[in-house]
Amino acid sequence: MASPDPSRNESVSPGALLARQFVTLLLLMISLAISFTLLFVQSPQQTTTTAHATLVLIWPGMRPDMVSATLTPHLAQLGDDGVVATDHHALLPGPFGMPAEQALVAQATTPSPATGTPLPATATPAPTAPPVPTATPALATPPANVDPFITLAQTVIGDKVPVVYEGAGGAALLRAVPHPADTYILDNATAYPANLNGQLLVAKVTPPSDLPPLDAAHAPDTARTEALTQAFIQVLLPAVKSGAFLGIIRYDDPAASAALTGIGSPALPGALRADDTALGEIIAGLRDAGILDNTNIIVTSDHGLADVIAPNATSAATQAYTAPTSAVRTNLAALLAAEAAKGAKGALPDVGRAGVTNGAAGKTTTVVVAAGGGEDALTFPATSAVQRLGNGDAGQGGKTLAQEIAPFLLLQPQVGVVFVNDRLGSVNGTLPLSALGALSAGAPDVLVTFAARPTDVGQVGTNTAAFAGSMYADTTDLGTWGGLSRRDLHAILFAEGPSFAQNISDTAPTGTQDLVPTVETLLGLTVPANTPGRIIQELLINGPQSGPAPTLRIQPSNQFVSNDTSYMSVLVFEDFANVEYLHGGAAVRAQGIPTPDSLKQQAVALAEQE
Repeated sequence: MASPDPSRNESVSPGALLARQFVTLLLLMISLAISFTLLFVQSPQQTTTTAHATLVLIWPGMRPDMVSATLTPHLAQLGDDGVVATDHHALLPGPFGMPAEQALVAQATTPSPATGTPLPATATPAPTAPPVPTATPALATPPANVDPFITLAQTVIGDKVPVVYEGAGGAALLRAVPHPADTYILDNATAYPANLNGQLLVAKVTPPSDLPPLDAAHAPDTARTEALTQAFIQVLLPAVKSGAFLGIIRYDDPAASAALTGIGSPALPGALRADDTALGEIIAGLRDAGILDNTNIIVTSDHGLADVIAPNATSAATQAYTAPTSAVRTNLAALLAAEAAKGAKGALPDVGRAGVTNGAAGKTTTVVVAAGGGEDALTFPATSAVQRLGNGDAGQGGKTLAQEIAPFLLLQPQVGVVFVNDRLGSVNGTLPLSALGALSAGAPDVLVTFAARPTDVGQVGTNTAAFAGSMYADTTDLGTWGGLSRRDLHAILFAEGPSFAQNISDTAPTGTQDLVPTVETLLGLTVPANTPGRIIQELLINGPQSGPAPTLRIQPSNQFVSNDTSYMSVLVFEDFANVEYLHGGAAVRAQGIPTPDSLKQQAVALAEQE
């Protein structure tokens, strides 16, 4: 029999016991330290902290199905070599951030002032190096629901990183941050610094303010696309290439050409080719400048596109349009006014014959309609007419109007999901406006989105590319956006560069709002705690390769029944990484009184259709 182990049987003095416990604890701590070190070395959650120049190219209206090796070879190659977010979500409609139709295309389709913003005189620089203003930036707090790309540029200016901003929104950025240092802004109405246009002319680049407004006969907008591209390559890039910088180039196409000619016209493939050619030129320009390997390139869009259906039609596939015309417009104000004019026997007796206006309100106004393409915003001003409806209380008068107007809207075949401001109470068939986000003081009383036909291949005889998607809309344009179909809400996000992974196709939900914290991270900046969205870590080098699956959240309205017609609307959200993305919305009308579950299933299927 073996002798007993003395270490287990002999008594140990208190001092020796403490020493042994100390050694054991020390070894345990060392072991844990090694384990945690290995854990963090191997963890896929780490993101890059190295500052790299980052260029964001925005192709407004660009949809995932419009990317191809034929029409957009440079973009397709960028995605093959870098990363593609396949479930990228656009901004929300009108009051919640999606750029209004007029705001994005106005600079491309209307004349603009030919002079830049007046600034203090500066010394004449060399042709390829615009002067750097010495003024300290006065950073303003971004207003609620401001365009995220303006927010991004504004934040980066405040962090004293050089910024180049070209395209629609430049004037708004300059108003938000007067006289910013190390900043260059160029759009159809603005050139900053003041002598930037002169620099462009020296470099033989046409300033955007010197280009004629776009019309259907001259779409696509290749001249403006080339002007913005060459301004960046020849004049602005040499001024900022010495270190990390943020560049944002917001092209007008394909949205501008689609608005004038439709998504199926020959102009749209031309617009896609022009944007893609610009991408190729920029890549070559960065290579020639010796900074391609240190520059992240992001190509994205902030919304999709659809053809417009005439109000008395059921499909854009049966129509052929040659130019914008009021015949394609669903004039919501006219519909309301015509119904109100029927008097007390109509559906809107309290609105009255002169109760509906577009724009400013008069004494008899009860409803003001602001058209926004794929959605209309209705407000009930505190006029004497509205006050009378509430016995002197305009708020109560608004509740009365909501109860009358919403049921009328729900029965219109052109109307999709209808939202009612929470302070006006609930109406069967509608959703609370807060379902789209936090309400601001200027939020509309009723938001009307128009019905869509996502799979409709529109505009017979012209749609050689077979781009699908059509919708009713309150606009004379032939192509528009602003609704809740997947054709409106599904955008693109392609990226390549030193901060990004390679050969990655990301199926997790992402959104336009995520680009703000993500780009700030690429620039080596600290992301403010209250920044909306998330850092898209799975696209970054050493980012996580897997994670939890997104979850769907369905928000249905109550069922609305009128005579023998039932109506229900739904919103479909995707939840991922503590961020919620609007995936789609739709409304369904049915004969009879089907079960709520049946209506809900039909509406969800339509909302997810693409």
